[in-house]
Amino acid sequence: MDIFSCYKKDDIPFVRISAPMVRYTKLPFRLLLRKHNVDLVHTPMILANSFIRSEKARNVEFTTCSNDRPLIVQLASNDPCEFAIATEMLAPYCDGIDLNCGCPQPWAISSGLGSALLKEPEKVANIVHAARNTIPRWRNSHMESCKMLDDIEDSNKNNKAENQFRSITRSHGPFSISAKIRIPTTSDRSVGEGSSCDPIKLTVELVRRLAVMGVDWVTLHARTPQQRSRDCASWNVVQELVDCKIKHFYLGTDIPIILNGDVRELNDAYCAQETTGCHGEFLTGNVTCKKMLPYYFSL
Repeated sequence: MDIFSCYKKDDIPFVRISAPMVRYTKLPFRLLLRKHNVDLVHTPMILANSFIRSEKARNVEFTTCSNDRPLIVQLASNDPCEFAIATEMLAPYCDGIDLNCGCPQPWAISSGLGSALLKEPEKVANIVHAARNTIPRWRNSHMESCKMLDDIEDSNKNNKAENQFRSITRSHGPFSISAKIRIPTTSDRSVGEGSSCDPIKLTVELVRRLAVMGVDWVTLHARTPQQRSRDCASWNVVQELVDCKIKHFYLGTDIPIILNGDVRELNDAYCAQETTGCHGEFLTGNVTCKKMLPYYFSL
């Protein structure tokens, strides 16, 4: 079954997904978004290496509650092992992990994170593959082996704590692996045949690699790592990617493609879908209040 379709409501033709925003999409803001009919939300980007090594980082960067679902955690990592460990640690408390391959900030690029990964498509594929091999697409009783739950059951001293813990964990249901990318302009190792550095070809071949490794959907920020929000998004690249009809490794259906860029209101979202055929769009618009609330929308 297509995990992405699980979040689609019958009364609206797209899935409303909030974007990962640094410092913004923490628990209180996510709960606010859910009150305004958002279907799926993201955490801010979390550094996988800090998360697995520091209890302080875990407590600061990630909090959730029983009403905070479905939830996607976005991780930044350049190491398959670290990414897999962080995925395993987070899996009981979320519904999927998203790999950030789009952050253009200098600190991220200098650390080999975010859009720096676009130059290393093989590494990106290995990172995704490591996570997909760690947690199955459909969980049965993953929480049965969770150490934290075992500790609570062994102590048997605090039923309230146990009940609270059980209420925020997910032992069954879908678990997605996705990636958010930008348009590659170069590659240390060419993907696909030949040595072309054509941005469209590099984008298509990267998504093909990700599909083979088991991603459930891909978000394309339709700008290069060098471009900023004032630069026009290249919707034509999204259209080319959608037209390629890259298949899901497990299902054989088309990988959902989410468009990110130059969608500022709902009318823009419909226009983007009509223009590109994308399965979803990134929208910043006056949706619920005077401040902008960002979403991914997917058909």
